[in-house]
Amino acid sequence: MHAMIDIESLSTAQDAAILQIAVVQFEPVFAGKVLVDDAFNIGVKLDGQLGAHVDGNTLGWWLMQGQRARKNIADMQTNGKPLAEALQLLGSWWRTRRPQMVWAHGVVFDIGCLSHAYARVGQEAPWSYREVLDTRTLYWHTTHERRSYAATPHDALSDVIAQAEEVQQALRRR
Repeated sequence: MHAMIDIESLSTAQDAAILQIAVVQFEPVFAGKVLVDDAFNIGVKLDGQLGAHVDGNTLGWWLMQGQRARKNIADMQTNGKPLAEALQLLGSWWRTRRPQMVWAHGVVFDIGCLSHAYARVGQEAPWSYREVLDTRTLYWHTTHERRSYAATPHDALSDVIAQAEEVQQALRRR
């Protein structure tokens, strides 16, 4: 099994304040499964993220999103976990399931931000740099045009499900 990971944040910098982390396991080939029922999805509270970057343009962008996306952010702050606890829970989820590889839609951002966040709270990321794969490289290599998009825009859980399905489609075309 592989894992797809996505975050929502308040910046595009590596030290971005993280709002949401989601991961789903999936079989990358052969019309495989996307294990939605076993997904990891957690809101992250902003308080306690001292030193994390908040970009005014990104914050403005979030304010221009639909009501559902703005409500999702508010819910994450009400029901979310502190960053260190969220990352610890992600690490526990990861070590229990032991995905072979981790995918992200552009490895520099999601994986980079999470790696930076782990370092900020004195924890180690549960994946190795050798296990990281990039959807954008796959799509370029297979000339795959992205067709499915998240059911709920700007929601990390919806994003990882759609991205895992896209990787399956791209790999089937090889």
